Parts: sequence; C-alpha cells; structure tokens
Amino acid sequence: MTTSVVKSTWPSPSFRDPTKQELVSPWSSLNLKWTPSKKFVNAVHKHITPLIKRLIDLKKNTEDLKVVSASLKETGSSGAKTMLGRTPLMGIPKFENAQYLGTNRRSECALLIAEGDSAKKPAENSNRDFYALFALRGKPRNTLGISPADVIKNEEMKNLIRILNLKFDVDYRIEKNRKTLNVPSLVIVADQDHDGAHIVGLIITLFVCHFPTLLQGDPCFIKRFITPIIKATYQKKVYDFYSQDKFERWVQDHGGYSELKGLKTKYYKGLGTFDSKEAKALFQKDIKKCMISLKYQGSETDELIQRMFDDGHADSRKDLVETAFREYGKPSEDRLEMYRPINYQD
Repeated sequence: MTTSVVKSTWPSPSFRDPTKQELVSPWSSLNLKWTPSKKFVNAVHKHITPLIKRLIDLKKNTEDLKVVSASLKETGSSGAKTMLGRTPLMGIPKFENAQYLGTNRRSECALLIAEGDSAKKPAENSNRDFYALFALRGKPRNTLGISPADVIKNEEMKNLIRILNLKFDVDYRIEKNRKTLNVPSLVIVADQDHDGAHIVGLIITLFVCHFPTLLQGDPCFIKRFITPIIKATYQKKVYDFYSQDKFERWVQDHGGYSELKGLKTKYYKGLGTFDSKEAKALFQKDIKKCMISLKYQGSETDELIQRMFDDGHADSRKDLVETAFREYGKPSEDRLEMYRPINYQD
C-alpha cells in the first residue's frame, strides 16, 4: 500500500460542519488544470521504478521460498523417524547419519562433507555416534547470484540444506535459531589440491550468499579437515608436512638431502592414498587436531567470494592469484597453520 500526501490551498472552502474535518467544496470550483512537467515525470519514474522492481522481486522471492520450503519437506522414505520434530533424513544418497545428530546432544556433533567416495572411505573411520557423513557427487554448483529456488534444483545442495535443517528465511544470528540446526558445525573433507580448494570455496559461497546470518552468528561454523601431503621419517621421528614448500624448507634447514641420512618420505596424492591404519589415526585419534576453522570476516570475506566466483571479476581474480604467488611464492595453502582459525583469504 502506497500513501501520497498533497498540500493545496482552496479558495472559499465549504465544510460539512463547524468542526471543519470534511471538505465538501466541489472539485469544479477549483477550475484545476495541471499538466506535469517532463522533469516531474522523470523524477517520479526515477523513484517509483526501483520500488516497483523491489516489490516484484519480493513477491518472486516469497514464491520461491514457498517452493523451496515444500521441496525441502520431501522425504525419501515414509515413516522415517523425525529428529526433534525436524525433517526426516532417510533416503538421501551418499549420506550416513550419526546417532546423536539433531538430538539434545547435537552440540557434540558435526557433519563431515566428503569430496566423493575416495574421501568418504577414510572418513568412515570417524566416530559414527557424533559424526554424520555426506559424500558429494562431483563439484557443487556455484550458487553466487542465483535464487533459492535455483539452489535447490541442484540435488547436492538441496540434500546438504536438508541434512543441516537450514531455512532460507531464518535469521541465524539469533542463538535459538542456530540451535534448530542438526549440527553446530560443518567440516569439509577434501583433498589438499586445487580441486579440493575449489570445492571448499563453492561450499563457502553457498553460505555467504544464501545463509549469511549463520556465518554472522557463528563465524567459525565452517571448518576444513586438513591432512599432510608428505610424511617424513627421520631418526625415528615422524614429521607431517601440509605443503611441498614447507617440506623443502625443512630439508634445507637440515643441510639438504645429503645430510639427512636415512630419511624416508611418503607422498599423499589425496585422502584415498592413506592406508586403513593411517585413516583410523586421522579420523579417530587426531580428528580434532586436523580441523581448522575457516573464519568468516564480514565484508572482507564477501568481497573475496565475489572476486573468486563471479564471472564478471575475471581480471580481479587474476590479479589476486598473481599477488598470492608474488608475495608468498606458492599458493595460499602453504600458509596454513594447524592450531589457529584462519580466514578465507588464507
């Protein structure tokens, strides 16, 4: 509803009663003739057109959210047990539930998102009481600049949203709303290569673009599971390295290969390279140690996501990558440190 207020002066007005609350003078007594100027028409068009567009977009978004809500209520199996009155999670491909997911012990749980079956297999060694597991089938969709209805057309994104019990129109800056989620954190389990980094970025983009209040309320909601690229055994001690560059620096600090008599190294191409014993150690004994928080930093993070995933920022993206190589000599993953939260630029 739009209300307009017009101020006018009426000569010799007539009112219905002495209180003068209702004017009864006929319009014809004004002899009013008015043709709006071009300047006035342009000004009205300038201010009204964006308002009309906003109203149309609001109506479309409202309709989209109704479609999204109805779609997310779909269940893969009838009669499935609901968690705390939430959407049942039976029938989601590549998803393995955790015993306490969505219960009053949800604060102890996490959802592990694996980069395909190769990453899912070692992650199956995690404590299944507290760690749910969802394996992605291929790379997720880039959700920058698309509507909620388009987001859930992608089956992987739709299932991830269902598993977490996310709602597009909820303000997750409010703690009681965050507690409606099935888990308090999400852990991305991907290879330590460029493909793995791309998948991490695409998942982050979903939250930055469509669930920003969740990251605003809990900046460390998203975590990454990091694994060593190289294990070096020297003088009965085992050293883990998370980048080739750090390993080479360690070798040089010890006088080079010629001085490291008896050095043994094992290279890990991806998570599928770890044997069963190593996988158990990573996902049982060392699971907390291998998690780093990808800390959301407001507008700085938003800008980086735009630069990295918006098709219109190709030149800016090139400059960002070139700067990373120039300043650090290697891609930014070399700057990871295990025991502190990192920001998205790291």
